Amino acid sequence: MKLIKELGVIKVPSKNRECNYYREALFYCPVCDKEVVRRKRSGLMSKTCGCLRVGDHGKRLYNIWRSMKGRCNNNNAKEYNHYGGRGIVYCLGWEHYINFKNWAMNNGYSDGLTIDRIDTNGNYDPSNCRFVTRAVNVQNRRCVKLNPQKVREIRKLFNTGEATRQEIAKKYDVSWSTIAIVTAGVGWANIR
Repeated sequence: MKLIKELGVIKVPSKNRECNYYREALFYCPVCDKEVVRRKRSGLMSKTCGCLRVGDHGKRLYNIWRSMKGRCNNNNAKEYNHYGGRGIVYCLGWEHYINFKNWAMNNGYSDGLTIDRIDTNGNYDPSNCRFVTRAVNVQNRRCVKLNPQKVREIRKLFNTGEATRQEIAKKYDVSWSTIAIVTAGVGWANIR
């Protein structure tokens, strides 16, 4: 927070002493764009007025945001090599949870959905992110060899009887079990 001006010394009654003395000051919070009065010492050590503590700690959306930041920033994070290690970052506006939460609530977030980057090589930003089911998210990984068009081709080829599952697996460079899952309609169930 930015110190605007010192307001002076105040006396606060205390249980143990007659009075405690504190210096108060007026601060500007850059996140919520408000002026707030705080003890000078605590205000100087704070980045915000406390507006980021919106009571969402431990909630699903907050954890999605925190995990996204960790994947991009923390080189000790399990998935860092696939994100921050490849240069994937998140937009500056999403540094603060409240901004991310506002975007999420206006762009289809609901419990049970996960954040997905449309372009798996792109950054976390409003133009490249969406909320989808876990099944759709898994289909959008870099390592996935199939896409909706290939899934339709595989099902059509199998249903015509022109090729066996083993032949189809070889043609699409995937395992026989993947073809079995796709042709049974278990995997990629959302693709018709």
